[in-house]
Amino acid sequence: MPHYEIRLVGEGTRGAQVDGALLRDLLDAMVKGMRRAVRLRVDGRSSAPGTPPAWLDAAAGFTVVGFREGSTIVEFEAPLLEQSLVSRSGLGPLFEEPDAAASGMGWFRESLGDAIAGKAESDRFDAGLLEVIGEWRHVLDRGVARIELSNGVGVSTVIDELGIANVAGLKRATPLPQRVRVSGWLEAIRHSDRAFTLKLE
Repeated sequence: MPHYEIRLVGEGTRGAQVDGALLRDLLDAMVKGMRRAVRLRVDGRSSAPGTPPAWLDAAAGFTVVGFREGSTIVEFEAPLLEQSLVSRSGLGPLFEEPDAAASGMGWFRESLGDAIAGKAESDRFDAGLLEVIGEWRHVLDRGVARIELSNGVGVSTVIDELGIANVAGLKRATPLPQRVRVSGWLEAIRHSDRAFTLKLE
């Protein structure tokens, strides 16, 4: 199971002891962010009306395995997507097939990295995912100057005030949804994944 670490740096950290409100905001940001990042890469959109699909709990799940000093390091494990998406079989094709080593947290870290860097051309986030990434500000507001999300082998994504400002800029630049008319032949409608096939000229 892939291992990840979040390192919190700032005056609000206390080594292996973590303030309850800070931990709540951190885990809330992780849960929301992972769920939307995984759904975007699997279904092509980070959120949709109605009850979230059952497979999402496993695919975007993670386990907190410990805390240690330096300033404060929170250790996580996340299941491989190859295993956790088994329950989705039969629901139509995935928007993006995961490689053998991919996990929901890994996908989230990639989306987070692109958004924090202000990569407007990236397809790893949408307006819904940007919204929850912006909520990492709640963690920074608790005396944390920098958040480092690492995959355990030296690759890390840094969240700070500049990165959150980049996310806010992307949100402002993202065009509002608009209605379009597409003409074609309706070939199939699937209830399982709320999709349809439209043949065009």
